[in-house]
Amino acid sequence: MIEKLNDIEKLNAFKPVDLYTIRIKSLVDTYGFGYSFAAFYRQMKQGRCTAVFSILDSDITLAVDTDSADVPELAEFFNLHGFTSLLCSAGFLLDRSFDQGTVMSSRDKKNSGNSNLTICALHSYDPLRALYDFLEYDGAFDMWYADIHRRIAKSTAKACAVFENGRMLSSALLSSVHNGCAVLSGVKTDPAYRNRGYASALVRYLCQTVPGTVYLMREHSKNEQFYLELGFKNTDQWRIYR
Repeated sequence: MIEKLNDIEKLNAFKPVDLYTIRIKSLVDTYGFGYSFAAFYRQMKQGRCTAVFSILDSDITLAVDTDSADVPELAEFFNLHGFTSLLCSAGFLLDRSFDQGTVMSSRDKKNSGNSNLTICALHSYDPLRALYDFLEYDGAFDMWYADIHRRIAKSTAKACAVFENGRMLSSALLSSVHNGCAVLSGVKTDPAYRNRGYASALVRYLCQTVPGTVYLMREHSKNEQFYLELGFKNTDQWRIYR
């Protein structure tokens, strides 16, 4: 049975902790249950919570125990509801086109390794506008800014960057933070300033700001060695259905 949720205790009945649950619960921490554009659901089977998922606008994040969940029921729900994207572990199978990559995680808390580097935490409009432009986001800035600014204000996201003469050279952010764990994204360095340790310092800095596990999603063929050297390990395969 799939039911819509309006309290955190029912959501917490799903016990696994992974990239997907951190995204979902961070969204609850950010918006709660009172907004029509952010909805939360769980699947119950024989008295056990076997899946939870969030729908933000038309984008779904699913955390599921594929060994015990009623997968056909979930698939039917998603197909009837419709979605722009559905993020989940690669073990959840839908008859849809998809992108797939690797989940990595780390509990490493090494220092930034570059004491001469000035790392700027981003909170206000102008630095966040610079981050939006630097990362070349596709969506409208106003919607992106409203979301990231609220997340930072609620401590469910963190962003930082390296600047030189007012120009952003490198960035990183924790796009979801919940209960001491986080999801890393937005790691980028201007091509002209690579191999100077900027991105590594930013990742280490952000990892130190949370006590628990930091997760990330990467493409199969990209950046594995970079993250391995920072203490991350390959742990799962993510999949985004379209």
